[in-house]
Amino acid sequence: MANEYFTLMNKARKDGAESFTYKGKTYVATKTKTGMVVYKEKK
Repeated sequence: MANEYFTLMNKARKDGAESFTYKGKTYVATKTKTGMVVYKEKK
């Protein structure tokens, strides 16, 4: 069974979403130096 967080994160990455919500927390997209899109918890 897939991890729900990673399922949502990969869908958001594939769709080019700016953010997604998981268990009441919002995660926003940022880019690394290498250009990979990662999601960090919004403070």
